[in-house]
Amino acid sequence: MVVPTLEDYRFNCYKLLFYKMCEFPHFMKLSVSLLWALTGFGTSS
Repeated sequence: MVVPTLEDYRFNCYKLLFYKMCEFPHFMKLSVSLLWALTGFGTSS
């Protein structure tokens, strides 16, 4: 039986954090583009 060490736990935390950081900008970009579409700024050009 393998007991997870502190290093493994830390690595998993970093991996999860990195995944969140990769997902977040995409979500923000989607929200901003949606907001622009709703307010009509996207069609003003």
